[in-house]
Amino acid sequence: MKLKVNKNKRGLLFLELFIKEEEKDTFIKRLILEGKKLDENKYLLPLKYLYPLFKNSKNSDVELEMSSIKEFLEFSDEYEENYYYKEKADAIYMRLWRENNCPYIYKYTLDVSNNQIYKQICFQKLT
Repeated sequence: MKLKVNKNKRGLLFLELFIKEEEKDTFIKRLILEGKKLDENKYLLPLKYLYPLFKNSKNSDVELEMSSIKEFLEFSDEYEENYYYKEKADAIYMRLWRENNCPYIYKYTLDVSNNQIYKQICFQKLT
């Protein structure tokens, strides 16, 4: 199974999943239902599934693509219905953050050489 974080022409980030038929289990089939099929073994999934997919699979089964985006930011609204992703924090992204009551902004770092994903809090509301 291979994972790749990519962006489209509008700058929106998405997750590409390359998987063989024999590697599909119930957890992955559930994710595929929310995604879109591009080719026979290639799927487009919401980026919110990157971390759970990586952490719930064996590291030997999951491979990160070399051409993948290495770092990006994420935050969600209060009810985790909408997720907002960006490579770098800009004024528009921070305005969205303030409109959503300043939840934690997480920074994801994809370490392709060690096949690891790191998630840490990047911004938080000052109290």
